[in-house]
Amino acid sequence: MNHIQPLQFTANARLKDIIGRGLIYDDNIAILELVKNSKDANSPSVSINFVECDKRSGESKLIISDHGQGMSLDDIKEKWLNIAYSEKRDIHSRIGGFYAGNKGIGRFSCDRLGKKLDIYTRSKGSEIIELHIDWEDFEINDFNKQISDIAIRTRNLSVRELEIETGKRDFSHGAVMVIRDLRSKWTKENLLSLRKELERFSIDPDNQFEVFLSHWKYDRGHIVNQPIKNKIFSDLDFRTTSISAKVMGDGQYLEIELRHAGDYIFKAQEHNSYSEIKELDARIYFLNPSSKAFFKRRTGYSLEQFGSIHLFLNGFRISPYGSFGNDWLGVNSRESLNRIIKTKDIVGFVKLTDTVGSFETVSSREGLVDNLGYRQLTAQCDLINPKKKSNQECGIIFKLINKLEKFVIEGLDWDKIETTECSGEISAPNGKFKNLEKNNLLLRSIAPVIRYKSVDRSIISITVNADYITRIAKNFSDDYRKEIEKLEVKLDGLPFDKLLPSEKRNVSKLVDRISETVSEKNKTIASLKAKNTDNEKRLKAEQKRRMFAEKFYSKDNEKIAQVNHQIGLLSLSSLEKLNWIGKKFREDSNSYTKNDLMDVLDEIQFGLRKIYKVANLVLKANFDLTNDMVEDDLVQFIDEYVKNYTDIADAYFLKISVLNS
Repeated sequence: MNHIQPLQFTANARLKDIIGRGLIYDDNIAILELVKNSKDANSPSVSINFVECDKRSGESKLIISDHGQGMSLDDIKEKWLNIAYSEKRDIHSRIGGFYAGNKGIGRFSCDRLGKKLDIYTRSKGSEIIELHIDWEDFEINDFNKQISDIAIRTRNLSVRELEIETGKRDFSHGAVMVIRDLRSKWTKENLLSLRKELERFSIDPDNQFEVFLSHWKYDRGHIVNQPIKNKIFSDLDFRTTSISAKVMGDGQYLEIELRHAGDYIFKAQEHNSYSEIKELDARIYFLNPSSKAFFKRRTGYSLEQFGSIHLFLNGFRISPYGSFGNDWLGVNSRESLNRIIKTKDIVGFVKLTDTVGSFETVSSREGLVDNLGYRQLTAQCDLINPKKKSNQECGIIFKLINKLEKFVIEGLDWDKIETTECSGEISAPNGKFKNLEKNNLLLRSIAPVIRYKSVDRSIISITVNADYITRIAKNFSDDYRKEIEKLEVKLDGLPFDKLLPSEKRNVSKLVDRISETVSEKNKTIASLKAKNTDNEKRLKAEQKRRMFAEKFYSKDNEKIAQVNHQIGLLSLSSLEKLNWIGKKFREDSNSYTKNDLMDVLDEIQFGLRKIYKVANLVLKANFDLTNDMVEDDLVQFIDEYVKNYTDIADAYFLKISVLNS
């Protein structure tokens, strides 16, 4: 007969090492966890104060205090001391925001920071309670010692006792955490690193939550003790090109807006195809050298020191995304590196609001779990719906990066837009916008940026700021011409491989622009040929009616005259050769061998090929071939001329090349 014995989990006293220092292995993250707890407690602010912390000693202290809702004795027993319990999981806070922490491990951040902890806390209408923990009491190698066997002391305090022990006077509710005997030294460099993290950890434009940092060694004017504010993105809009996205309407719609120097270029609304993203606010800024200099003056950091695109989930930054050297999106590892934006060129933020648990932080607080929601946010290619064959759609962040790249790197036909007659704001549903862009150069120029990496059928409406685009086109066009002039000077005698990446991009843009110009001219030539053919027919008809009468000449027929002139010279040469050999053959048929005859025929054939080539070549030339003097680039002419005759050379087993160093 089987004997069933009930068992249960036990928790050794060293469990606190695993869920404390084992999971939270960075001091800055540990402090951020405690700051998050203060905000979750609905405190308007949190103060962080270091005392005697530049060396490891029993006198070193870190004091973190707030004016939140505090805890009662029951809260301490049933919640704070209940390991991994979190009432904040999936619950809205009382002020309508979201809880920053929901795993219940933030309390063990204190163990990461120091050996001892005193929590002074008070909820409204209750007494002041002190909870004392010595973390070293748990650091015993006893197999049978469970974490619940370690006694933790609490006591009630008067307001006067609280003031003596913490310096706090006004304490109707809130919490003061005194972490003693710090495990790390906090030097000036460490404190400045913490400041950077605190400045970046929360985007709070309404200043509803403030963070104060102070250090016993420095006065109020010192950089360590200055007020901490997230001031990074406030003025960038007027200095840069940026792209933003918002997911609204309970996740139904995605709105994308491209801006330049404080005004918008276009706005587009799409159906939101990202099922896991219900509410999002994102903006990415592209910084050129001048805006990078402004960024450093404004923030005190270079762009690379500050980092790149930061991710915020329910109001708090997810570390280490966007930190210095952290390319969490793989922006720099993409192909065609000379044609793309790098992390050193962009800065921005992505704010996610998640009420249903589509995004989850890993236990160490370092990053997010790689699930469907994360891929919809970050995928470089179409991993959103693997069954789809199209590679048009990517994660929402790369949708923005790709559109921004297309605008700032490839640009628009600014010099052409300058001449268009288009003004005001043009707004239309996608279908109607397609009809408008067919006959409007400005709309045709901006449409590829709007539709790039967007599924066309998902676009609902498009609005274009034609007035503003036309206005900035002149500046872009002027800058473009100046860059070309600089490029011409730079390229004079310099090999292509010696150019800087930015200069190579400019050369590529110039080549693309020249290719477009050549293509347009080829279309013009084709049109000209068609006109010439028509004119030839009319001219022959006229000649039949009026033999050798006055000829009908138009501007388009000038090249026909040039063709006739050249063909006449070449035809005369071939006729003279034929007459000469015919005369010699009649005088003495034995005077010429078969080989002699073939040599002359080859010469005549060569002349006829020249006639054919000239008939085609002359239509491509941009000068008068009947002139004896032409002022143009001789080396370029020889190169192009030889290329037009290579097939003739091949027929005679000749290899012709032009070397120009």
